[in-house]
Amino acid sequence: MGLNDNQDLITRHHDTEHEHVHLLVNRVRFDGEVTTTAATKS
Repeated sequence: MGLNDNQDLITRHHDTEHEHVHLLVNRVRFDGEVTTTAATKS
């Protein structure tokens, strides 16, 4: 995904019927550049 140098938060929980995870990733890398993903390409 090209998000190796980005801040991220990953949490797993099982307080619903199905255990699942949430991913939160900052598109601004540690060097200040913005990561382009498939979701942001026009």
